[in-house]
Amino acid sequence: MKIKFLAITALVAFSFSVCHAQDPAMPQPGNPANAQQTQPGTTTAAPDPAAMDRMFIRTASEGGLAEVQFGQLAAQKGNTDAVKKFGQRMVDDHTKLNSDMDTIAENLGGRTAKKLGKKEQAEYDKLNGLSGAAFDNEYITMMVMDHRQDLQAFQHEFEVVSDPALKTAVERTVRVIYRHLQMIEQIAKDQNVSVPAPSTK
Repeated sequence: MKIKFLAITALVAFSFSVCHAQDPAMPQPGNPANAQQTQPGTTTAAPDPAAMDRMFIRTASEGGLAEVQFGQLAAQKGNTDAVKKFGQRMVDDHTKLNSDMDTIAENLGGRTAKKLGKKEQAEYDKLNGLSGAAFDNEYITMMVMDHRQDLQAFQHEFEVVSDPALKTAVERTVRVIYRHLQMIEQIAKDQNVSVPAPSTK
C-alpha cells in the first residue's frame, strides 16, 4: 500500500504527540515563555478527528489501489509461480479491503482514490517495463519495503483513529499486511533477493 502512509503518519504524529526537539526557537509544550501568542478572544483550533480519519482513508485507499494494480502485473508477468500467486493474493485481499474502505469513506463523508498517484504510476510504469527475473526482483523488493512501512503506519493509525468502524478496518488491515509481509519476505529469501534492512531512524 505504500506509504503513501509516511506522509499521513507524520501528520498524525504532529497533531497528537509532543515534540521533543530542544531547539530554543521552537515552542515547547508547557513553557509559558514560548507559548504562541494569540489575540484576545481567539482560540487555537484543535485537530478535527473526523477530518484526520477522512485524510487517512484517502491516503490508505491510494496505497490499496496501487497494491491491486501492482498485483495484477505480478500475476500476469511474474517469472515464478511464487510471484504470480502472491500478486493474485494481493489483488484478492486488497480488492476486499478497498471495498470496505469505500463503505467507511461514504459513511464519513470522505472519498477514496480512484486512480494512482504520480509516484505510484511511475512505479507501475517501471514494473511494466521489466520482465523475467528483473521484474520479480523489483516487485519483491518493492513489496517487502512497502509492507514494512504500511504495517508501521497502520499500527500507528490504530492508536489514534476516532471512528469505530475505521478502527475495526484498520485492525483487520494490520493482520492482512502482517501476513503479506511474512509471505513476501519468505519469497525474497527463497529467491535470494536482497532487500535493504529497515531504517532504525
